[in-house]
This record gives sequence, structure tokens and C-alpha cells, in this order.
Amino acid sequence: MKKRLVIFVFCIISITCLAQHDMNFAPKQLTKEIKNTYQCEHTVLIRLNDSLVLDSLHERYYKIGHCQQQTGYVFIGRVKTCRAGVCSLPDKFNNEFYEYFDYFILFDSTATVRAVKIFNYEASHGHEITVKKWLNQFIGFDGSYELVVGKNVDAISGATISVHSITYDISLRTSILKQYISALSHTQQISNPYEQQ
Repeated sequence: MKKRLVIFVFCIISITCLAQHDMNFAPKQLTKEIKNTYQCEHTVLIRLNDSLVLDSLHERYYKIGHCQQQTGYVFIGRVKTCRAGVCSLPDKFNNEFYEYFDYFILFDSTATVRAVKIFNYEASHGHEITVKKWLNQFIGFDGSYELVVGKNVDAISGATISVHSITYDISLRTSILKQYISALSHTQQISNPYEQQ
């Protein structure tokens, strides 16, 4: 009986861990948010190089194409968080089982945040960060200053880990995209040295 129970528990944990690797890179909310933010009826997402991401299974950057009035970028990714108890375990266990949420950021052509949306929240605590009004405080962030929880990012009682996790992630993703855009601009200037004259 004990052996069957151990096997059953192991199977449940294995299924849970495997399920954490499924990432939806085409959430329904994304199309709606792009349309509302950029006023574009028809857009195409052009995937950027995987060298921009730290974990290609759970992160992607896209450029928004076919939007004549404005151009922009999208980051879709997963933020690992944890629940009480799991956080105190050794790191090797944290990597095997973790709670998480999936979200996307819309950027303009200068890597300034235009919108943030959490579309899949798979954590037991901290769901308060999914509220649009709270996420709207990141609009306008361009990486030129530091995001600090409790100073320019509102803290939420009971959602401390989630707040710190998404704040750090938004700052990181903005910085990476800004560096990419800067390098791309520099490359274009070198390849077209007479364009400015």
C-alpha cells in the first residue's frame, strides 16, 4: 500500500513538473492588447533571435510587423516564483518544482513599456499583481531609472515575492531589448554611413 502511494505521489509531482514547461506564446489576450495599444487591425509578430533570451523554452521577443502607424516589440515570458515552504528548500529543489506566472510586455520602438499583461497565473499566492491598475504603473518605463518596490513600484501585502519577481523581470527585459535596439541602430549606421549626410 505504501509503495503504491509513493508511486502515485511521484507520478503527480512528475506530471506537475512537466506541465510547467508548456508555454503559450500565442495568448488570446495578446492580439487584443496589441490592437488596443497600437490601433492596428492586422499585425504579424516577427520572432527575434533567441540570443536575446535566457531560456528559449519560456521566453521570446517579437517585433510587431504590418502596423503602419507605429512599430513596437513584444516580450512573452515566464516568471518563476515560489510558495511558502518551497522557497526555503535547497536550490536544486527550487529548479525542479516552482510556481510561476506567464505574462507579456508591449514596447514601443524605443523599448519603452506600453502595456503589461499577466495571462496565466499558476501560483498559489500573489494573484493581486494581475490587476490591470497595478500593472499600469510600469507603462512609460524605459530603463533609464531603477524600479524599486516600495518607492516607485507599489508593494502589495501578501504578494511580496510576485511583486519583486515581476519588477525585476520587467527591468531586465527592458534592458535587454534596449541593448538590442541600440546595437541594431549602430549596425545600420555603419552599413549606411552616408545616410545621415
